[in-house]
Amino acid sequence: MAKLLMRLSRFIITCLGMLPVLIALYAFIDSWRADWMPQDPPLPFCWTVVMWFITLALWPFCIYDVVFQRGPAGVAFLVTLLITVSFWGFVVELVVMAKSRLWPHTALEPTGTAPVSSTKT
Repeated sequence: MAKLLMRLSRFIITCLGMLPVLIALYAFIDSWRADWMPQDPPLPFCWTVVMWFITLALWPFCIYDVVFQRGPAGVAFLVTLLITVSFWGFVVELVVMAKSRLWPHTALEPTGTAPVSSTKT
């Protein structure tokens, strides 16, 4: 029961920590609409990689945009944000759980006792 409570609290803390990050990423990518920024000259490669990373982080918003041909608004935005935050909280919890199973936290064993040197000069 204690492990379940610890996992649940870690999941909630991760979700709350990801919330402002994902809102900031959404605000950043939402300000870069195709009609707002001209693509001549095209974006440099590093900005293209950043945009793909942000799109990957906000994948539920991209799916909503493809299905409904517009961005989410109102309650749909909150639900999509909740799905995104829960997904990344689950991913972080899965990584922590896999790490703890692959590399269990064990106490160091003593390597032996060193001989006591009592030489006085």
